[in-house]
Amino acid sequence: MVQSENENKNSSYYHYNEYKNKKVNLVLSIIAAIIFVLGLGFLFLKIFVKDSINSISNYFKLSNGGGELIGTILVIVILFTLISFIFKNKKGVITIVISVIYLFYSIASAGMTIVVCAKEDAEKNKLAITEMLNMEHDFQSNKDVSAVKLDKKTYGRLTPLLIVFKNHFVNDKNIDDDLDKKIDNIKLAISTDTYSSADKINKIKQNANNLDKIWDDYKEKRVNEENNTLNNISKLKIPKSYKEGFIKNFSESENELIEDIDNRVDAEKDYDSKIITLMDYVLSVQGKYLIENNKVMFYSQDDLNKCNSYDNDIEKSSNKINEIIKKMQEKEKQNLSDIDKDLKETSSATNFFMGLF
Repeated sequence: MVQSENENKNSSYYHYNEYKNKKVNLVLSIIAAIIFVLGLGFLFLKIFVKDSINSISNYFKLSNGGGELIGTILVIVILFTLISFIFKNKKGVITIVISVIYLFYSIASAGMTIVVCAKEDAEKNKLAITEMLNMEHDFQSNKDVSAVKLDKKTYGRLTPLLIVFKNHFVNDKNIDDDLDKKIDNIKLAISTDTYSSADKINKIKQNANNLDKIWDDYKEKRVNEENNTLNNISKLKIPKSYKEGFIKNFSESENELIEDIDNRVDAEKDYDSKIITLMDYVLSVQGKYLIENNKVMFYSQDDLNKCNSYDNDIEKSSNKINEIIKKMQEKEKQNLSDIDKDLKETSSATNFFMGLF
């Protein structure tokens, strides 16, 4: 009978105020938890911004701020537990107060982090643009940029772009240097002695044909390098605004450069063909001229006129090459001037922007 009486005791009977307090505390605790989650959201935003600006990787890694995030969650859990044991009747109100304080702290901390990171990012972008212009200036001045050191701690998110352009400048210089060496090893100068034997005439023809192949190879390498660089830029994980701007500017300069290369190569090959035409004719009139006092004297006026005509064609072709080279040099000079101007404008504009922080 005693057991029955004990079983009839209903543990769900509460004083109204006690029941009300439990319900209120539960609701307040849920609201506090939501506020804490919002605070954690701002903490996550802070970690994300810091990682995006400072991470060596191009991808976001939670592990970079994982310690701070996990530590914060542990502190929150411990606080909730302590408040539940120490302030049973007022735990809801206290957790609300603490959660609101934490939320405001998280917002302020995230805001300050965004401002500081934006300032650092702007400074690194300035250094990156300046370094890129310096490398281009050195390249236009025929200087080697292969020893330039680039790291993300200094140049930020644009470092991959700098590396692409550095490799591009190095590759272009190597291609140009290789062309110069090959051309220097081939003699195409025609002298009176050239006419003295068929072997010497054929040697000039062979050299001219070899130069044609060298110029074709040069054009192919330069065009491939320009296209590869543009493709590499398009694959970079850098801010969209920078990527689109550089792709547009590089595409425009690439088209202009390829046009200049086409004109130069076509002119050089035309010159080579004019040399070959003259040499073919000289071979066809072997024995119809003599060499005396370092002069070639033809027996026939017609042969003399034709050789003079071929010489004039060669001279015109040579003049055209010189005009193209002169225009390219003037363009390079203007590019250097534009780069110097851009360097000054970049410095002034960024200094003004930095002063806003």
